[in-house]
Amino acid sequence: AHPAPVPAVPAQAAARPAGLDLLVLALSVTVLTYVCRIQDIFPVFAAVRLPILGALGALGLYFLDGDRRRAFKTNKHPVTRMVWVIMILAVASVPTSVHDGMSFFFIRDDLGKNFLLTLILAASIRTFTDVRRYTTTLLIGAFAFALHVYIYVPVGQNGRLGDLVYYDANDLGMLMVCSMPLALFFLLRGRNAIAKLAAGGAMFLFLLIIIKSGSRGAFLGLIAVAAYVLFGFSSLSKGFRLTAVVAAFAGLMSLGSDQYWTLMKSLTSPKDDYNWDSDAGRRQVWKGGMGYIFDRAITGVGVFAFPVAEGTLS
Repeated sequence: AHPAPVPAVPAQAAARPAGLDLLVLALSVTVLTYVCRIQDIFPVFAAVRLPILGALGALGLYFLDGDRRRAFKTNKHPVTRMVWVIMILAVASVPTSVHDGMSFFFIRDDLGKNFLLTLILAASIRTFTDVRRYTTTLLIGAFAFALHVYIYVPVGQNGRLGDLVYYDANDLGMLMVCSMPLALFFLLRGRNAIAKLAAGGAMFLFLLIIIKSGSRGAFLGLIAVAAYVLFGFSSLSKGFRLTAVVAAFAGLMSLGSDQYWTLMKSLTSPKDDYNWDSDAGRRQVWKGGMGYIFDRAITGVGVFAFPVAEGTLS
């Protein structure tokens, strides 16, 4: 099977360098504020409404941009296609939602904005240089957020981070795990020794935060990343991949406390966990969700209306 053809752009346009412009800067601000939450670290950014300014700036600059490489029709990636599928299903669920008003306003005020910004971010990429810029921005923001958490947020008596401003411990663990492969890229493909050293330091800090989060999901995610590096990262020699994975888990073993490993060992005894039998546990939530799928296979209970379904249909 051949990949779907991508609409061509003029050769002269494709050859033009991807210089740093206002659209890239505005979208970088949205990454720093929407994902890395720098306004939670530096309240002055929240005071000046930087998230809103960045998003509005990105929207306006994109539609004023005349670069044909940034047209929506040139973006045929499977990920953006799936974003379209998710959005279409969300909209289709509104008429049959158990609370159509809640579903409608969620799409209007939240999901719709994220949908549009996602498409603009993907379409704004002209060359691999733009990919590096956005990836660098994400890593800088993730490092800043992780450093703030490491310094100022204590680990609770349960062995997990508490009193987080926006993300909970599981969300934060996910962000750290998702940032690890990007840091690995710069560790291997950084343009100079300083970039590689910074990437290595970021990976170490991300690992520390994953441990402090006490998130079992983040632990499983870390195993998935290690499996990909070991079996799928074919641009590196097998010996190097094996050495890197062994070194990473040796660091995890040495840095993790007894309390952390007690939490991770609970994965081997799922029936002993509150999530197995508790009415508020994940297993019961999952079973309820599966029931809604069987009863409403096409549109479900309506986007963002699961809590209402739990209070009525259940």
